[in-house]
Amino acid sequence: MRLKLSSDKEKETRTKPTKARSKRIRRPRTRRSITFLVALAISSLLWLVTALNNPSNRMVELAIPVKYENLTGEYAFEKEPPHEIHVQLEASGFNLLRYSFFPHGDTIKHFVTKDDIHNRRFEVSESLMMQRVQQSIGTNSIIRWISPSNISIPFYRRSSKKVPIRQHLYTDVRSGFLLRSILMDPSVVEIFGTHAVLDTIKQIETEKITLKDLHQSQEVRIALIAPDGVTLKQDSVLAKVEVEELTQQSFEVPLKVINLPGGVHLRPLPATVEVQIVIPSTVYNRYKAEDFMPFVDYNDVSHSADTTASPLLDVEMEKVPDLVDRYKITPARVQYIIEMN
Repeated sequence: MRLKLSSDKEKETRTKPTKARSKRIRRPRTRRSITFLVALAISSLLWLVTALNNPSNRMVELAIPVKYENLTGEYAFEKEPPHEIHVQLEASGFNLLRYSFFPHGDTIKHFVTKDDIHNRRFEVSESLMMQRVQQSIGTNSIIRWISPSNISIPFYRRSSKKVPIRQHLYTDVRSGFLLRSILMDPSVVEIFGTHAVLDTIKQIETEKITLKDLHQSQEVRIALIAPDGVTLKQDSVLAKVEVEELTQQSFEVPLKVINLPGGVHLRPLPATVEVQIVIPSTVYNRYKAEDFMPFVDYNDVSHSADTTASPLLDVEMEKVPDLVDRYKITPARVQYIIEMN
């Protein structure tokens, strides 16, 4: 028996021609597939153009959205107006393809006029409806019918009242700055609805908004939330947020003693303290030492024999101006000497 052994290199040499033959076999199939797909696409396009030009395929129906503008909350329709206009039209070619994929024209806007309000009736004639539908779909299509072909709806006047606005504006102020105020403009809003519904409404609330890293004044418009059955005269308010940068100022102020009985004199040590305040930079020169009144209370003096009692009195502040954001007294506790007259 003979065994014929071959090396790895010989095996590789034998397999390579097989791969080459495989590639030569696949290439013609790929070319034939591409040719077939191109031919199929061309034939499909020709069929589509022929089908679109066929008169039996020219009818299409659209549902065109409708909006009503300039109707204030003071008035309302006695019945729900149509929010879509249904149209059958005759189109050709690519217009038919367009309506097949996008069965809507441009939104039709009906504007409520002062004459409509005066007559207490909103009307759109058949000719005006036809004109607006034609503008919506364009002039390359023929309208066969419209439904509804006209609109005639009476108005009624709603009850109204004014209520305050409750804001939900939250702020995160940067360190070194102070939130001075938040003002709503306007602070009240007129609302419309039935008597029964309006009697239950005490205020109108805004949406929730958070302003972060505030370091300067700004204005932001906030949406109002209308309760069910209520229409608002306006749908938003302007929030004016006032922010100021803070600064520090210090005063040397004498200590006052309160609740001192007759014949007794209490002398604090030291007799003065430093009052350091943090205030808006715009009022830096407004305050003087006389505007602050630090004090110690004689009633805090311990008269017991307890040797562990503190020999110090806490310094408190009797008078702090409104615009002072915070303050610090140094020292916060003082020693004292009691003298009898």
